[in-house]
Amino acid sequence: MPRLHEQWTEKYGAEPDEKAVETIYGAFEDSLMRSLEQYAAPKPDVVETVAKLREMGLKIGSTTGYTDKMMAVVTENAAKQGYAPDAWFSPDSVDGLGRPNPYMIFANMRKFQVPSVQAVVKVGDTVSDIREDRNAGVRSLGVLEGGHDAGSL
Repeated sequence: MPRLHEQWTEKYGAEPDEKAVETIYGAFEDSLMRSLEQYAAPKPDVVETVAKLREMGLKIGSTTGYTDKMMAVVTENAAKQGYAPDAWFSPDSVDGLGRPNPYMIFANMRKFQVPSVQAVVKVGDTVSDIREDRNAGVRSLGVLEGGHDAGSL
């Protein structure tokens, strides 16, 4: 990201290298892991909606930008609050090819033996979700809580 690159070189007087990136990411990941439990609550009406979809015989698959390690925390805590997808896939599951690539959606399709993207509806709450959906060729429903990302589509 050009802005961050500029700030880095301004502050440290040198180009960022891989070691610096790994150090920063490690600090970020540690901080995120300590706080994830606090952010695992399902959005309003999700638990009830998923129950109705399951009554209709539908499967619930999930994709995420989190790692498997992060998802271990999130899925455990979300399940305690009533939400557990039938399957979920992270970038770890698809050789690191997360969003906006379509491969996590395709992994769900394979798991549930869904033969066509026309039979899939993906609901997401970020612009990267919708880009993933478009790249997979599935129907996409976007749920935005704020407005700043809406113009990025």
